[in-house]
Formats: sequence, structure tokens, C-alpha cells
Amino acid sequence: MSEVSPAVNRSSFRRFLTAAVISSAGSSVTAVAMPILVVQLLDATPFEVGMVNAAQFIPYAVLGLFAGVYVDRWRRKPILVWASVGRAVALGTVPLLWLAGLLHIWVLVIALLLFGSFSVFGFAAMQSLLPRLVPRSQLVKANARLDQADAAATTLGPTVGGALIGLLGAPVVIAVDAISYLADAALNSGLDVDEPRPASRSRNLMNEMREGLRFTYRHRTLNPLAISTHECSSPTEPR
Repeated sequence: MSEVSPAVNRSSFRRFLTAAVISSAGSSVTAVAMPILVVQLLDATPFEVGMVNAAQFIPYAVLGLFAGVYVDRWRRKPILVWASVGRAVALGTVPLLWLAGLLHIWVLVIALLLFGSFSVFGFAAMQSLLPRLVPRSQLVKANARLDQADAAATTLGPTVGGALIGLLGAPVVIAVDAISYLADAALNSGLDVDEPRPASRSRNLMNEMREGLRFTYRHRTLNPLAISTHECSSPTEPR
């Protein structure tokens, strides 16, 4: 794996980190706003609330393995940028449709399915792009900074979200989160990263997924990390 110059690494990593903080904070705010939108403004039944919650998880269960394989076949930076743009559009339709009086539960479910699908590819690209931004010797430190920034954003996000919802209302707060994804995309589009075009592959998709699963769950470190992620992660975290 080639390394870019340290100066470029620092500059690009700062942009990368800033984008991650902005989107993490926006996600935490939406995590507060979405239930209020569903229950109070759309007057959802318990079954409909369950549908909305399921729509946030389904893309991770269905597309996770596919995203991991395809991200290895494509350049990560464009995936990261366009995934953020897609999430901005999917989430931005929610307040617009609410304003037009056209937002219904089934429409919200479709928007969240699209949002989650873009998120799966965005997360995979984000994890795979970091080793191109910093030298291998700095990966642990870089990941620690990302985790610290994400923890701070997700801790403050609900408090800020509650205040903004009281001031502006849930739909407007969701619109703010959509805008945060555009900021995320703009920052990541400016990354100076050396990312050669991946070699074309003719291998079977299912075989690659099986190999990835075997490697992950037989690895001494990755196995417990993967299991803990399955048990603790939610669709709004990480970004």
C-alpha cells in the first residue's frame, strides 16, 4: 500500500475527520427527531412505528456483505461522496413531503430504506479509505481520533437535537441533518488521496463473501469485534 506525503495526510485527514463529526452530530439529532415525527406528526400506530424501525435495519442485513465486496472493486472516495449525496436526498425528501402534506408512513419507510442503502456503502467506503489517508503506522491513532470525535458528537447530539426540535420542530431538524450530509460530501470530495483504479475482477461474488466471512470470524481480533458490533450498533451509528 503506497503512502502519500505526511503533509497531505494531515490535511486530508482533517477534512475526513471534520466530515465524520458533522455527519455523526446530524445523525444523533435525527435519532431524536425521527420518533417525534413518526408518533406526534404522523400519528403512527405501534405497527407503523415498528415498520419505520425495521426500515432502518433492513439495508444493513440485506446489503452489508454485498457492499463490502463491491467497495473493494470500486474507488472508495467517489463511493463515499455519492453515498453522502444519496443520503442527503433521501433524508431531505422527508421534510419537503411533510411540508407539501404528502408524507405518509409508507413514503417514510421507502425514504429510510434508500437512506440505509446509501449508508451501508458509505460506511464500507469510509472504513476502507482511511488506510489511504494515513500511513499504516498511524492507523491506530487515526481510528482513535475518529472514535473520540464520534463519541463526542453522539453524546452532545441528543441534547442539541432536543433543543432544536423544541425551537424549530422535527421536520426542520431532519432537514438540517440532510444538509449536514451535503457538507460531508463536499469535504470528502476535496480529499487528496492516492487511490489507483482497482483491478477488474471476474471472481464469483458469493465466493468472495464467503471468504470474507471465514476470514473475519476466524480472526482472533476481528471475531469479537464483529460480534460486539452486531450486538451494539444501530442504524444511526456510526455514520
